[in-house]
Amino acid sequence: MGVPNVFGSATTSIPLSQLDQNFNTTATLGNTAIGLGNVTTTVGNLTLTNVNIVSGTSNLAAGNSTAIVSGTSNVVVVSSGGNVTVATNNAERMRIDTNGNVGIGGNPTNKFTILTGTTNLSAQLDGSTAYWGTYSNHPFAFATNGSERMRIDTSGNLLINETTRWRSVGKLSITTGGDDGIAVLTGAAGLIVRKTSYGNPFLCLFENNGGSQVGAITTDGSTTTYTTSSDYRLKENVEPMSDALAKVLQLNPVTYKWKESGKDGQGFIAHELAEVVPDCVVGEKDGMQTRKYEISPAIQATYDEEGNELTPAVEAVMGEREVPQYQGIDTSYLVATLTAAIQELNAKVDAQATTIAELQAKVGA
Repeated sequence: MGVPNVFGSATTSIPLSQLDQNFNTTATLGNTAIGLGNVTTTVGNLTLTNVNIVSGTSNLAAGNSTAIVSGTSNVVVVSSGGNVTVATNNAERMRIDTNGNVGIGGNPTNKFTILTGTTNLSAQLDGSTAYWGTYSNHPFAFATNGSERMRIDTSGNLLINETTRWRSVGKLSITTGGDDGIAVLTGAAGLIVRKTSYGNPFLCLFENNGGSQVGAITTDGSTTTYTTSSDYRLKENVEPMSDALAKVLQLNPVTYKWKESGKDGQGFIAHELAEVVPDCVVGEKDGMQTRKYEISPAIQATYDEEGNELTPAVEAVMGEREVPQYQGIDTSYLVATLTAAIQELNAKVDAQATTIAELQAKVGA
């Protein structure tokens, strides 16, 4: 049965079974309901103007648009002058504006924008630089396994395992609890700090849990100084040192060879020095500590092209083992003892010089 090409004045539904399967000329449908029956029909060059097509329980609104259906999976919607929008439950969910920007939850401000209330998450490519983050006054957080791990706050500060900086200053802030803070595996310098001015000389500042300074590494641009707290306001029961020379005589200076590098060294054995000047030594003889280690690494979940999970994620398997906790020495604490020993020795020398002078005077007389 032949069917005219233009149906602008049609008032009844047109069964697709009446359309020729080889219909290849343009058909214009205006303000007309098209009834879709259980018929498979190939239609080419079909232009829809202000038409609602109802199929099953889903609605496709195509106003001033061309809809091209290929097979059962691909739908291409090309707007001739306005935005392309996608809605569910009679509410807009996503749109592509006339500049090709994609917005979910509202108008896009960049190439890809997600809006939830007043929060704006965007992706943008500016020349050779890609941007991904918030374009509103909100932090940008990262999470794994349903828990936040890191965030960039609205001032550009990077926070790890915390939502606010534990110290009022610092562009990088880390809270680790009982874990180590920073571990660096490198074949070059592990940390490089460059000072741009020296009015504030600090390269590194050490504080106790109360926030009081207990040590620092400073520079004047030419030299570096390592300091520990020594202010008189931090001390009490100050007394002159005694018997320093006796302590020095108990010290056992030795030479040795380092096992790791094979290089020669000189100094003291930590536990021996601790018996004489315990302030110089950190740690205990034959000390051990428990360290975590990875038995098997974490494995990410895998998915097929449709997003169905093929294999579940597997968490890393961790174990614990005992490793040596080696003692360390800070020989700067020997300076006071050596100084007092020199003073004691000098007093003895002076006393002996006086005695010798007196004896020489008697012999000369």
